Amino acid sequence: STLFIHHLEPDELVHSAREALRVARYAIVVNDLIRSSVHYWLAVAGRALYRSRLTRHDAPVSVQRAYTMPEMRALLLRSGADTVEIKAHYLFRMGAIAWKQKPTST
Repeated sequence: STLFIHHLEPDELVHSAREALRVARYAIVVNDLIRSSVHYWLAVAGRALYRSRLTRHDAPVSVQRAYTMPEMRALLLRSGADTVEIKAHYLFRMGAIAWKQKPTST
């Protein structure tokens, strides 16, 4: 999932991840926004640069609806994932891997 999960309510996220894990062979990957006050104010300040009226509205709202990394971890674990790995990336993005069963090293 890429930049979509923040559109889901917590229970919808759990249900969606559970279904994705059900059909996945090993894991699911989630790439989404990280909610933070700095990110929100950057999105608001960016309104002057956004050409689209939709983007001027959607950017701050998406940041407000985004999950923090601890929230994402908890919700993915609730979905039935065995292990969840999350890393922060540039420009307030997170990457998460929810493993059905994490492979053991050989």
